Amino acid sequence: MSNAEVSRAPATRPIIGLPIIGLLVAWILVCAFALWLRVDAIRGFWLIDADDHLRLVQVRDWMAGQSWFDVTQYRFEPPAGASMHWSRLVDLPLAAGIGLLTPLLGSVEAERVTLIMVPLLLLGLTMVFVFMIARRVMGGGGAVLAAALISIAPPVLLQLLPLRIDHHGWQLAMAALALLGLLLRDARVSGGVGGLAMATWMHVSIEALPLAVAAGAILGIRYIRAASERERLYAYLAALLAGSLLLFAATHLPTRWWAPYCDAVSPVYLLPLASATIIVLAGSRLPWLDRWPARALLLGGAAAIAGGVLLGVNPSCAASPFATLHPLVYRYWYLNVAEGLPIWRQPLSQAAMLLWLPLVGGFGTALALRNAGDDEGRRNWLTIGLLLAAAFLVSLSVFRAGGVSQLYALPGCAYFIIHFVRRAQRSTRPLVRVVVSAAVVLLPLPVMPAAAIKAFQPGTGAADKEWNECADARQLRPLASMPKARFLAPLNIGPALLHYTRHATIAGSYHRSNLAIRDMMVAFMSPPEQAEKIVRARGLDHVLICTTGAEAPMYGKDRRNSLIARLLRGQTPQWLEPVPLHAKGGVRVWRVRPVAVIALTRYPDQQRVQRVHSSRLDRRTTLRPERLYHRR
Repeated sequence: MSNAEVSRAPATRPIIGLPIIGLLVAWILVCAFALWLRVDAIRGFWLIDADDHLRLVQVRDWMAGQSWFDVTQYRFEPPAGASMHWSRLVDLPLAAGIGLLTPLLGSVEAERVTLIMVPLLLLGLTMVFVFMIARRVMGGGGAVLAAALISIAPPVLLQLLPLRIDHHGWQLAMAALALLGLLLRDARVSGGVGGLAMATWMHVSIEALPLAVAAGAILGIRYIRAASERERLYAYLAALLAGSLLLFAATHLPTRWWAPYCDAVSPVYLLPLASATIIVLAGSRLPWLDRWPARALLLGGAAAIAGGVLLGVNPSCAASPFATLHPLVYRYWYLNVAEGLPIWRQPLSQAAMLLWLPLVGGFGTALALRNAGDDEGRRNWLTIGLLLAAAFLVSLSVFRAGGVSQLYALPGCAYFIIHFVRRAQRSTRPLVRVVVSAAVVLLPLPVMPAAAIKAFQPGTGAADKEWNECADARQLRPLASMPKARFLAPLNIGPALLHYTRHATIAGSYHRSNLAIRDMMVAFMSPPEQAEKIVRARGLDHVLICTTGAEAPMYGKDRRNSLIARLLRGQTPQWLEPVPLHAKGGVRVWRVRPVAVIALTRYPDQQRVQRVHSSRLDRRTTLRPERLYHRR
């Protein structure tokens, strides 16, 4: 069955109806579904995770006067602040919505409405891009179906739900736009759109780098096979480089242009990209490029030189960006962030949910490629399939990258459903038509294999326990009435603490805070006497824990004499005093007592207490984590 047949559905039996109206209806229905999923969170204004809390804090700080070029979070690692690698581009629509609505609704409701509408509008934009991708290879009905299938792709829909304001939704939108660009007919427009989309995606998150390389490789292979494809490749490389340079310069002060960061667009990646682009564009002037071996040699040489430049600028960037984490941070933080781990470190049901839709979509893409009726159709389906394969491979090593592979699987899934439903409808038996059609429609659902696996692998109690990390307004807003303070607190609660209060905390769960995270862990895992030295050296004046969360017990496991274990048992060290809170939940807070008060408590009969100044204390208690942390 050819793609032409898919696009020519009989007028008497339309599958979805008029494409544009169908797309609008599909978006409204998916929005309604998304609002239903988040209705309780919307009422209570509970954000989805730590990144959403911190994104809102970053937007508030910018609107309150922090520089566009400065994304430092000054309430982490006070007073210097924590370096962040986030993009201001994601802040723009949020700040615009809040700024426009605040005079009408007040600041609280303006934030609530903006945090609902921005993700839903981004959902609509992503659906438009998927629709346009599918329409390039199928008819309008199939394109609407492909866009609507976002609702059955959990890693995609999760990033586009109301109140989900972090950068992951923008990653998906730019991923869809990049693929759409590669499918456009005009070579220069195709490469330009694809390159600019990839540049924006990389600026939002450097996790786009493998897909940007994969897209370049696909265009390079097309160029090697046919010299007529050179304009597409040249436009892609030029747009990718120009867009990356422009966005980098627009969001970084010149004093920071040469910082060799591995976790964001920086000279580490711009110099290799520039070298490859210059070599390819300059080499295009050579007269012997009419033969494919010469073109292959040119592109291979450019890739090799770019790799050499990367290794020369910063060799550590060729490894994992988490390779430099302190061993304690790597063990107790990184290995417990499931979304950053490979597929083989995930529960089987989660792995099945991630893999199923790309496998079905990959089969549908291969089927469409086989049935394609012309060269353009085959080329477009092949491009979709190759980018899907690249995204799928990336998702095997980083679980959170699975959203892109599921997004790229949607056109293939739509083709799969239409193809086999039509085959089922040819049967003369009504029961066969109904049963087979229903089975085909249900087959792509990722929840089906995940539910089946869970049914045959029942939980074991402790592993299935639901933890409450206290990162919600009901438990943290009572702290807002306290004077500004600096907290020693677990990572999971840090961003929410910044969102709901004016307080600061030692660190959040962000890898650039490597040393601060280490100090937090060492403090909680050490005996109270050693923990006190770290707390005072860091200038912290309160300690906060969440007794209902998973993080605090993890630090206290097998360390009965540690600060966290004692606090969980209700044993307060002499240098702390409990702070009464009028709130339900697992939040517990202690105030760090001044040194002079501790001395007076220890020696009540002593008439004269020698006061120890904090500056002298800091010099005597220089932080030496290597004495507190023992490798295992």
